[in-house]
Amino acid sequence: MKSKIQMASAFLLIVSLVAFALPAYAYNLVGTWSSATVVKNDAAHNVEYGRMLKLANGDWLSVYSVYLTNVQLEIARSTDNGRTWTPIGSIADPGRDVDNGMLIQLPNGDVLVGSRSVIWGTSYQLKVYKSTDLGVTWSYLSTIDQNNGTPGSLSNPDKGMYEPHFYFLDNGNLAVMYANEKHVTESPSYSQIISQRVSTDNGATWGNEIWVAWDPSNSASRPGMPVWTKMNNGQFMVVFEVCGTDNCNIHYKTSMDGTTWSSGIGRTIPGQYSAPFLLSLPDGQLAVTSNSGNLSFSDDYGTSWYLNGAAPWVPFGKAWSSLYMTGPNEIAAMTSVDQGNYRSNVQLKFGTFVNKGYVKNAGFEENTGQTPNGWNVSGPNPSANFVETSGVPGGSQNGAYHDAMWSSSPYETSICQTVDHLSNGSYNVGAWTESTGGLAVAQMEISNYGSSVNVPIPTGTSNYQQIDSGNINVTTGTVNICFHAKSTTGNQWIRVDDVSLQKNQGFESNDASGWYVAGSNPDFNFPESYGGSHSGSYHDAMWSASPFETWIYKDFDHVPNGTHTITAWTESTDGLAINQMEVSSYGSSVNVSIPTGTTSYQQISSGAFNVTTGKVRVAFHVKSTVGNQWTRIDDVSLN
Repeated sequence: MKSKIQMASAFLLIVSLVAFALPAYAYNLVGTWSSATVVKNDAAHNVEYGRMLKLANGDWLSVYSVYLTNVQLEIARSTDNGRTWTPIGSIADPGRDVDNGMLIQLPNGDVLVGSRSVIWGTSYQLKVYKSTDLGVTWSYLSTIDQNNGTPGSLSNPDKGMYEPHFYFLDNGNLAVMYANEKHVTESPSYSQIISQRVSTDNGATWGNEIWVAWDPSNSASRPGMPVWTKMNNGQFMVVFEVCGTDNCNIHYKTSMDGTTWSSGIGRTIPGQYSAPFLLSLPDGQLAVTSNSGNLSFSDDYGTSWYLNGAAPWVPFGKAWSSLYMTGPNEIAAMTSVDQGNYRSNVQLKFGTFVNKGYVKNAGFEENTGQTPNGWNVSGPNPSANFVETSGVPGGSQNGAYHDAMWSSSPYETSICQTVDHLSNGSYNVGAWTESTGGLAVAQMEISNYGSSVNVPIPTGTSNYQQIDSGNINVTTGTVNICFHAKSTTGNQWIRVDDVSLQKNQGFESNDASGWYVAGSNPDFNFPESYGGSHSGSYHDAMWSASPFETWIYKDFDHVPNGTHTITAWTESTDGLAINQMEVSSYGSSVNVSIPTGTTSYQQISSGAFNVTTGKVRVAFHVKSTVGNQWTRIDDVSLN
């Protein structure tokens, strides 16, 4: 990162070059943003480059740069989820500018700050400081990388390093990425690359340099300002700007293990330019922002991106933004806001997610009262709908609460939710219900997806029964889910719990949308109609003419905690070394053997398991040491 004046001039040029090339807005995934909270303002000094960290105790820390005689870092703490901040510590390096602070907490509770410490044109060092008291006091720990010379010897061209960003690898090792100009005078020459180093001792020492992003075809390319994360599919992604040759547009790359990176500068993210920040959301979506002020999302691990209609910041005068999840339905955007006279302060806004392609409050556990969060109540008698915990005989299917429709007199009411932001394809809507026997109307009504279907709710039941829409083909990106009850007499009721919306569980999209394929032979996993399906036209097949190993897996997010089962229909040859359904991520794991040598589809079940994490992963794992062995899978269901 260069000086503030250099960056401001370059940023205005970038905006002028790309302002007319933005993609169309697709959705308002984050619908509204709060007014700005000032994290740090100094009437006499510039403050910028803010970053945050949620501690294990629930508090938040922030680090930002304060331009005193020399630039130094200040650390602040929030105990109210980012709404107010109190400075608690600082880091200075006498005679040097300390900037680009980045926080991470170690498993033992210690907190590290990575930073760049420079004497411009003379000495560049990436230093790590440690705090054992949650940010109050700091001591030097290590140097990630450095380049030291005589006064002015490291300029024209610059030979510095900047912007460290930490993340933990799967094996628990701490790794860091940073922008690196040290290779500019080598042959071949690179004006700037993104480098990585790994520490096996929690940041005390650092291993050899790993190259992450570089352009072999153009030495003037300057990939920089890396931010990286692990995605829910198990892979790692890094985002970075590419200046010098691509107007500082934002690119991204992925890696299976976080340390093995292919040559090149990856693919671009439309509408984002200069100083990116990447956040992996709990449901698997990716969020990216940058100096553009825009917010982008990807539902498919970077294959496609769309801009959020409501941007947290307008582009001019905002720089070095970052993103954080501050609640189950809340995202925070931090940035440096120009105050004039070459002075900025650090501000924070909070955005609220709208329904993100899943059923909100599916188990009705969020609140009691007449109108559950995320649902709309309508009909002539809306007061006949309410959330309750009582009930004879069954109470709730899971958790403490369910939705009830009841009145002591005749009534009619509906409870509905519209789920937006769906990728088109095949879905199933399910729910658990129980009901008395005297209702004139008792049904689940699914509509607005390109067609409509009504599913009768069984009446006269003495315990909860699962109902299912069957495959529905969504062509509109949305689906409306309603439960409709009408009674011509009093004291008739319906209870509804654990509503679900699941994509492509029967593979009727004729592709693997909603699923992820892995293993050494992923090409040997494919949807097909050959050989017949349990229901519908398609199923998933794992087969090869030669030995192979492959997985196909699906993540169910926003699952109500409680008891569930996974079922599937399978058939298989009998010569497989591994043939099983693997259920995990719910708080434990279980493997279920798939019957082999079957001549027709057989149903398999995980048995009951207790979800404590709000999510479940189901995988089907097949390995064959000989050719022409196969397994077919259809109609996977989370119950």
